[in-house]
Amino acid sequence: PVARRRAEPLGRRRRRVPWMGREIALPTPEDLLILLCIHGGKHCWSRLLWISDVAELARAHPGLDWSAVEARASAWGVRRLLDLGVALACDLLDADLPPRIDPALPPLVAEVRRRLFLAPAGAPDPLGIFRFHLAARERWRDRARFCLRHFFIPTGRDEAWCPPLRPFRMA
Repeated sequence: PVARRRAEPLGRRRRRVPWMGREIALPTPEDLLILLCIHGGKHCWSRLLWISDVAELARAHPGLDWSAVEARASAWGVRRLLDLGVALACDLLDADLPPRIDPALPPLVAEVRRRLFLAPAGAPDPLGIFRFHLAARERWRDRARFCLRHFFIPTGRDEAWCPPLRPFRMA
């Protein structure tokens, strides 16, 4: 239900564009920027491509309504994810975007930079990823929701094993 409520405004603001002889509905550039930052954050910005997408979207749409972007991201509880995506695009790709002032960003940017360029290839550190996701959420209720989902909602791997035991397996 929460995701559906968050997505409803996207449907009302979408724009129709021609594509291969048909019209398709796309999110506005402002909404797409937020969605790109949510996606990158979900994966701990583990690919430079996702950071490049943020930079290129902003470059392709210089008239972005930043006050609307920031207001929507704040209302959805993903302002820090937006700010992190923008900060990464500026830091790693010299994108010309509005500066971000959230004091939680420098350690997150440093963590992404370390993972992208310095960390050895292989299995990611589960505890580090968990801490990253907590730090990337600015509201306590979103952190609590993340923890509840993380520890109690079974994943595909859990369902194959035994879903009721997920909290014990995670411990």
